[in-house]
Parts: sequence; structure tokens; C-alpha cells
Amino acid sequence: GDTQPLEFTTFFIFFAVLFSLMKFLPGRPWIIPIAISGIIYGGISYKWLPEWKPTLLEDLYPEMMKGEESIVHFKYWSNDIPWSAVAFGSLEVAFVAVLETLISARIADKITWTRFDTSKEVFGLSIANMITGLLGGAPCTGVLVRTSVNISSGATDKVSQFVNAIVVLAVVVILLPVFSFIPMPVIAAILIVSSIRLIPLKMMGYFYEVDAFDLGILLFTTFVCVFMDGALGLIAGSFISMLRNAVNTTHGLVHFHKCEVNGKLCLKAELEGNLNFINAQDVEVHIISQ
Repeated sequence: GDTQPLEFTTFFIFFAVLFSLMKFLPGRPWIIPIAISGIIYGGISYKWLPEWKPTLLEDLYPEMMKGEESIVHFKYWSNDIPWSAVAFGSLEVAFVAVLETLISARIADKITWTRFDTSKEVFGLSIANMITGLLGGAPCTGVLVRTSVNISSGATDKVSQFVNAIVVLAVVVILLPVFSFIPMPVIAAILIVSSIRLIPLKMMGYFYEVDAFDLGILLFTTFVCVFMDGALGLIAGSFISMLRNAVNTTHGLVHFHKCEVNGKLCLKAELEGNLNFINAQDVEVHIISQ
């Protein structure tokens, strides 16, 4: 579509302010005052300055303002959708949900020096998705952006997710008419700033120097996720990584060193990596050949 000057200006101002605050004054929840400022701006422009009013959340979802949308609904219960489509969609969502949740938790572990329980994480994810599915809600996963915002705001405990759930519930039940005044460009600014901060520039530089193939997998996965489909990108990237790992584990890299033990000359073999059933024969051949 065509560029809308008012929409772009609103987005750029909030983007620049939020990005600067999070870069030069990190560790504070700057998204909250930015969102409140956006709601105030949207409310004022809606009421008194319509010529300065950008597209609001209320413009796209007017039922939010009127309170007509039910939190719990069962409109999706229909026989019009074939069971094959439901089964395939469920498997795709389940794969992405588990993968994204574990990736989010692993990233959080590395940053906060904590350790998560994989079984509890997946079990909780399963229960949450069963309940939201029965009530007509969208699938839930561990979200990378929300995890990044939590950590950058100084939250390092699982209680932060509980607090987040309570705040979301309060917004939906009590503050939804107020929240509907937030401009869409402000939402875009918040999401894009959070997304930019997720780009692993240091890791990409490390991959470029150490293993360019891993960098290629990262870029390929990003391209497919952005321009085609997120689930397809994760599946394709994971499949390529598993194939590469399988190829690497079939070869055991052995280093040989001459040493002296009890006055006798010996040959010492050091294996780089793990010894497993797949590469055991290759390691044996290397040792015998020496």
C-alpha cells in the first residue's frame, strides 16, 4: 500500500524514543510508559484532534470498545472443517509451540544463568493449550519477544510470567476499552524494537568466523520464517541442522600424540567430541590404521 505520513511519523517517533531508552538506559520497563503515552495520545486525538488521529486498535476491532466480544466462546465448534485439516494443523502448532518454548527457555537460561525443567515446561505448555483450545482461544507458546522484554526489564524469576498473566487478565476484563485507544503505529514500534533486540549480532559474527555453514542455516531459517511461514521455517531449519549433526557424528576426529609411559614409547589417541554408536566404527578404523 501507499505510505501514510501520519502513521509513519507516529511510528518513527515512538520507535526512536523507545529504542534510545532501551539502549542507553537498559534494565527498566520502558515499554509500559511508551504504551501509556500511546494510549493518551490516541485518546486525545480520538476525542479532540481527529485530523491527527492515527489508526487505533479500536478502529480495527470496534467490538473491543463496546465490550461486545466474549472472552470465552465456542464459535469454532463446527463440522465444516475436515478432521484431516484439524489434525495436520494441530501437529504443526504443537511442533512450533514446543520448539519455540524450549528455545525461549534456553535463551533465558543463558542470559540469566538459571536452569529450566524441560518436562515441567512442556507439561505446563500442554495443559495451557488444552484449556485455551477448549475455550476457543489461540495457541500459546513461550514467546521470544516477551521473554526478551522480561529479561531486559530485570525479570529473572518464573514469577514474572505469572505477573504477566495477571496483568493481561486485568487488561482484558477491566481495561480493554481504555487499551483500545492505543495507536497501531505504537504497537508496531514496540514489536519492532523488541524484535531488533533479539537479533544475535555477536553470535552471527561468531558463526561467520568459526562455522559459516551454521550462519547459512540461521539466515535460511530467517528468510523462510519472514517471507513464507514461521512454522515451515522452524521445521526446515531444524531438519537441516539435524542432518548436518548426523553427518558430523558419523566421523570421529581422533588426534594422536606420542608419549612415554614407564620408559616405553606409546601412542596416545584423543577423541574430539563424543564417542557414540554412530561414529564408533570410524574411530576404531582411525586407531587401527595408526
